[in-house]
Amino acid sequence: MGLKLFDFYCIYKKDSDVCNLLLNKCIESAKEFDYNIIPYPGIYDDNIDTLVDKENIVICNDLLHKVQTKGVVGCFLSHYYLWKKCVDLNVPIGILEYDVAFLNQLPNNVLDLFEDYCNLDINRHKYFKQGKDVYSNKLTKTNKITVEELNENLSTSNSLLSYVDKNHISGAHGYIIKPSGAKKLLDFTKTYGMMPADIHINLKSCNMHYTSESIVYLHSDRSFRAKFSHTKNNGLK
Repeated sequence: MGLKLFDFYCIYKKDSDVCNLLLNKCIESAKEFDYNIIPYPGIYDDNIDTLVDKENIVICNDLLHKVQTKGVVGCFLSHYYLWKKCVDLNVPIGILEYDVAFLNQLPNNVLDLFEDYCNLDINRHKYFKQGKDVYSNKLTKTNKITVEELNENLSTSNSLLSYVDKNHISGAHGYIIKPSGAKKLLDFTKTYGMMPADIHINLKSCNMHYTSESIVYLHSDRSFRAKFSHTKNNGLK
């Protein structure tokens, strides 16, 4: 029986045939668990600068070097607008990116097991830099999944960059956000400015949890091309 307490919004590039093919795989994989996937056109176009100005968003001074391309900014905005939607709807939502597929079912009481945010692909954080083969081999099909809290790593310098670098979960391609968490992320944006989407979600911006095994996984070779990435095991059990 599927979990119908919330919908999943899947960010994709509307005019890309490849993205649409991958999106369809995501939708098909969700049917096994009766999850509802709503395609959500992401921010990929030339309006990025206009949207940033409209939302009065600045880049975080400590991470200027990590927000240098429109791709990073567009990715952030795609998530940012879904955080706003979560607050407006006042219900939890799942947020996915087009290159994921579902592997496991969420615990039926998952919404009772975390406060703000729950990451759905911890394997990406642990094994992504070791390549697709290692990452894929570590995936486990199981119904014995728990929700764990991300422990704060205090072995950081006084800089914001050092803290968020060691207190986030790599990858923003699959997670559940509650209105409380979405509001905190929006407030964090106003206070500190924009960071890459996955770093923006850190223990200074909201409370963080993750599923003990991956609920969703990256299946496309495209996902493993060299790109902006962080992979640290800080705070994981």
